[in-house]
Amino acid sequence: MSWTFIEECFVSHDITDLLVDGEEEIAAYKTIRDQATFTNKRLIIRDAQGITGKK
Repeated sequence: MSWTFIEECFVSHDITDLLVDGEEEIAAYKTIRDQATFTNKRLIIRDAQGITGKK
């Protein structure tokens, strides 16, 4: 699987709710429809429409 990062963007509010104690956002990048957020502990991929591509 591969992603093409289009541009840097703001971290989505639903991602900040997932962060654990001591975890900080480093950068977030927009793909075609999803968002990849890098933290100091992990990479979080936000899938906007699910695996089927349906809303």
